[in-house]
Amino acid sequence: MADTLMRVRAIWILAILAGIALLAGLYNHMSVRGAPATNGGAKSSLMLMTSLPLIWGEAQSMEEMLSGDTTQHPFYTQLSQDYDVTPTDSLVEGGYQLAVSNPDVLLLAQPRPLTPEELVAVDGWVRSGGRALIFADPMLRMESRYPIGDKRRPQAVSLMTPLFKRWGLDFVFDEVKGTGPITLEAGPHKILAVDVGGYVRRAKQDITIADCQVGSLAVMARCDIGKGRVILVADADMLDNELMARSDNGAFVAQLLQEVQMDADKSK
Repeated sequence: MADTLMRVRAIWILAILAGIALLAGLYNHMSVRGAPATNGGAKSSLMLMTSLPLIWGEAQSMEEMLSGDTTQHPFYTQLSQDYDVTPTDSLVEGGYQLAVSNPDVLLLAQPRPLTPEELVAVDGWVRSGGRALIFADPMLRMESRYPIGDKRRPQAVSLMTPLFKRWGLDFVFDEVKGTGPITLEAGPHKILAVDVGGYVRRAKQDITIADCQVGSLAVMARCDIGKGRVILVADADMLDNELMARSDNGAFVAQLLQEVQMDADKSK
């Protein structure tokens, strides 16, 4: 009987040791691959400022938000999987000041009107090597449960024109005829957008201040500003949940986020 117990105990010890070895191997494998679960620094940091219902939808109250009846926007879910996301309501005050936090990338998605101090902060931060992806819509068509005038309603018209002029661009809007979305082709991606705006290089653009290139799709501009880089998109409706479900919009935005960060380590 004693011999049997010893053999059983020995088998259990070997099984436990084998399990420990297997877990150690998996841990090393995940660490090498940079899995976020084992390496908190594996993800790039992203600061998000938006008036769109990207995080918790359009919850009327904290009780509704906590009730579980609201669903997180699929785009924000994917964003959180790929990046260490910090939502913020201010770029110059509180604990999430842009210059202090210094994220790897700043995502402005139809933000509320920025104060002059915030516009200056974005410009200065980019010039020092910051990277930003900005969705600025001159005529947002995204549906909202809140009436016009309600502060919780997404920003209808982007008011970032002063910053764009600083970078040598005019922000224009040609209303698209018809009520439905239009399809834009960007490389392999087919994008759905609504009433897009566009960018036009100012006649006397000073490239020492900002060198912006407007692509064949005037809806986009790519700017090298000091040591930093910005990609501008003159439509925020493409972040609408319904449009993203019917198009390549999500993959397109992910590609832009990767593009704007290219060679960031060399610029800082």
